[in-house]
Amino acid sequence: MQQARKKRGRPEGPLKALAKSLGISERTLRGWRLQGCPTDSLQAAERWRDVNISKPTSGHRPNESQPEDIAEARLRLVQKQAAREEQLALKYELENAVRRGELIERAEVERDLGLLCSRLNARFLSFGQSAAMVVPGELKNSVKAQIDEQVRLALKEFTEGLKSC
Repeated sequence: MQQARKKRGRPEGPLKALAKSLGISERTLRGWRLQGCPTDSLQAAERWRDVNISKPTSGHRPNESQPEDIAEARLRLVQKQAAREEQLALKYELENAVRRGELIERAEVERDLGLLCSRLNARFLSFGQSAAMVVPGELKNSVKAQIDEQVRLALKEFTEGLKSC
């Protein structure tokens, strides 16, 4: 159609001239006109564009993603993929450690620790009686009481420390 107009020697149509003045294609201007853009004057069309169309950058259409948006989206995608791969690697590492017997079940650790604590408790509580046997008679009761009190305090601190672990 454009070539036919040129061949016939016709001047540019008003839409083509307006589109050229706006710096867009005639096809884009026709689309804008369907959306309500006035085509009677350049000023009216520019006002409509400023209100209704966000300005494109780098020749992209307003509804297309801008290059910065694409780069940011790709970066986020790569970061998500890296995080998923890291989680998967950790999962496999833990599964392999379990297969090799390098990890112990929590219940097993708690059971063994409970047995150890009860043995230590019994051993520590016998310190006062053992010390009282080698101390002269009049000091036996006070030495045993002092040692028992210190052992109770030490065991209390020990069990509180275990609870915080």
